[in-house]
Amino acid sequence: MNKPVRVLICDDQIAVRNHLRRTLARTPWIVVVGEARGGREGVQLAIELAPDIIIMDVSMPDVNGIQATKRILEAVPGVKVLMFSAESSKAVAQRAFSAGAHGYMVKSGEIQELINALAIVMQGNQYVSSALCSEESAPGREIAGTSPQESPTVVVGRQPVRVLLVDDTACVRERLADLLSALPGVEVVGQAAEANSASGLIKNLQPDVLIMDIELPGQSGMDLLASLPKSAERPLVIILSNYDYPILRRTCAKLGADFYFYKPVDFEKVIEVCENLARRIRRKGQSPPAS
Repeated sequence: MNKPVRVLICDDQIAVRNHLRRTLARTPWIVVVGEARGGREGVQLAIELAPDIIIMDVSMPDVNGIQATKRILEAVPGVKVLMFSAESSKAVAQRAFSAGAHGYMVKSGEIQELINALAIVMQGNQYVSSALCSEESAPGREIAGTSPQESPTVVVGRQPVRVLLVDDTACVRERLADLLSALPGVEVVGQAAEANSASGLIKNLQPDVLIMDIELPGQSGMDLLASLPKSAERPLVIILSNYDYPILRRTCAKLGADFYFYKPVDFEKVIEVCENLARRIRRKGQSPPAS
């Protein structure tokens, strides 16, 4: 972010507000500018503080989050609202979006998902919590083409393209695994939620393709990228990130990434790269080329 994102927290539970404030304080590009104990106070503070984004609970005793969102967007049109609720109901999420919310995050999700959601919403995109993800709604499913039943994944006489997935959000990994496993000649050989585990899997599994996020718990994806061997054994690297910034693209390219895709809109491109690689291997009858 070019400047810190100003966040207002609106939740009637003090424990939730304290946890969010302490956690978000450790994120360099976020500044918490205020806290509201209910929807009515949230509307008042939104008008007074003009934050960039509001983390808004749904269920509150005075004015609920959906009503508060409508009032805030009427009074402060430029502000964005990320609903943060214990409700994992799609019907509630739909009501929130109908009220003008820009994203919906279920409280049972990991804090890193919340930070990712804030980044996605601030970049002008809608966010739907991983807890609401479903097989039927996963975008890009049709790009897989031929079903596994029609074309077996394993190519007779040759090793399939072996893919390792590294992302701290389970929904993202599951969606990628689902789409990639439907491709002829592609095999997802492992998954990791953080860099240390991924490093061990890279050594043990020797994947042909590494698909990974930049922002990971502990060691970052960039650190992992920089640690990869500069040799023929290095996998083809696809960065799948929530951040669509030229400086990050250039940095990852210098560190050896082969592709950089923007997570909210580029899932199809990730699948296309793996599909084209597998198709080329089948056509030429050779091992995956080193990047």
